[in-house]
Amino acid sequence: MESEFSHEFGRMINRIQRRKKRFMTARLASKGLGGALYNYMLAINRNPGASQDFLVGYFCADKGNVARAVKKLEDEGYIRREPDSADRRQNRIFLTEKGEEGMKEIFTHLADWNRLLTVGFSDEELRNAHEVIARMEKNVADALEGR
Repeated sequence: MESEFSHEFGRMINRIQRRKKRFMTARLASKGLGGALYNYMLAINRNPGASQDFLVGYFCADKGNVARAVKKLEDEGYIRREPDSADRRQNRIFLTEKGEEGMKEIFTHLADWNRLLTVGFSDEELRNAHEVIARMEKNVADALEGR
């Protein structure tokens, strides 16, 4: 049972994530924010002045992928990089005015996604689902990061 649950649960989570990516990409394509780019915008919005190294850890992503995403967002005018005054080898990343405007649209579409995702759930069911998934995420992080 555990193996079957684990396999099916992972597939369901993966399908939800893929559908979310398609949903958001379709709505943000005209802004050049398809794929995972809007996620980088969200992370920078939540963590102004973040470094690329921070984003690598935040997304558990490859440095090359993060560098390409940051470069694309910079080329599109959504972010700017500023040298870190304490460590000139690092750059701090901030949203530009265009990035701030883009966030409004991202938040609108995320709210639409969340309504679609949670239709028919009670507040208690949503709280329980959040608690269970948060515990699963912590279990995996603890196991893989040696905590």
